[in-house]
Amino acid sequence: MREVRVLVVEDEPMVALDFAAILQDEGYEVIGPARSIDHALDIIGRQPRLDHALVDIHLQGRTVEPVAEALQRRGVGFAFVTGSGQEAIPERFRDAPLVQKPCRVAELLKALEHSRRH
Repeated sequence: MREVRVLVVEDEPMVALDFAAILQDEGYEVIGPARSIDHALDIIGRQPRLDHALVDIHLQGRTVEPVAEALQRRGVGFAFVTGSGQEAIPERFRDAPLVQKPCRVAELLKALEHSRRH
């Protein structure tokens, strides 16, 4: 059985490390973390296979809409993580799962599972 590969897009180093540890403990292969939009787009363009992504809605003060668009074009399911509310998500991506920071492990894993159907 192949490992499920999850891209972590998060600019806060400690949060990114927490997400990576949670995912690795659950048996996922973590790609990244990508700490900027450009870094995330580079990873998305270079990786032959991505299964899912956890994407912070704001990276370095910028919205991650270009990252969500690139993931959508590749057919990669994603969930947003944010300290802001639902209103922070661009309208056309509001059907993507959302996890509020700080989050519990169960919430993060549930959003990731739901991203498979997104």
